[in-house]
Amino acid sequence: MVKPSPATAIPLESTLTAKGHRTRQSLLDAARSVFERDGFLEARVSDITTEAGVANGTFYKYFDSKTDIFRAVMATVTPHIYDRRRPSNPNTRLTRIQRIERGIRQYVTFYQSSAMLMMLYDQAATYDPEIRQLRNTGRKQAHEKIRESIQSWQAEGAVDPEIDADGVASALVSMISQQLHYNYFMKYPKYGEERLVKNLKHVWVSALGLKPEPGDLNGTTVKKRAAPRKKRTN
Repeated sequence: MVKPSPATAIPLESTLTAKGHRTRQSLLDAARSVFERDGFLEARVSDITTEAGVANGTFYKYFDSKTDIFRAVMATVTPHIYDRRRPSNPNTRLTRIQRIERGIRQYVTFYQSSAMLMMLYDQAATYDPEIRQLRNTGRKQAHEKIRESIQSWQAEGAVDPEIDADGVASALVSMISQQLHYNYFMKYPKYGEERLVKNLKHVWVSALGLKPEPGDLNGTTVKKRAAPRKKRTN
């Protein structure tokens, strides 16, 4: 197996040529396929290069090891977990409950397509410090975002101020992660996406004691009100 000498440095992604970017991306795509098919422990660098259609030596021009490319794969995947897309209509105002449902649905959709990869992510985090840090960073982002929402709703009088925003946010993150792990990887209990989203939303709303807003009661989003007309002065 050809490996780079200690003096050989892996080039920074920003310094790669267009061809280099394509080769690196091809290796990342191949690595994801191999990891999802064979698991992290059973996957080999030679499996990845065969899948990508390149020589083993080419692999080591871009990555140090199997663990290194796994980190890179997860670094490209994890931003999509916490990406919060705004409504396409700028005049659309989502209620608190609708925002919760949107976030849950987005995470469920992502997890459904990446269940094996997420399982491997948690597995690798138990023995690789860098992967553990990457995993914890993602969880911290979700935890802080939910905590800030709870605190904001407490300030608005929509959530009981006695609720421990930090502790409840942590519990909600753990709850949804475990539910999706069992649903999509362990496959027990196995629920369809709509039922899963509905149940998770119900738990979140109940835990926070949120009351429905007009947009929740009529099943539609609340449109932004037009600015009031100025009164004419004589």
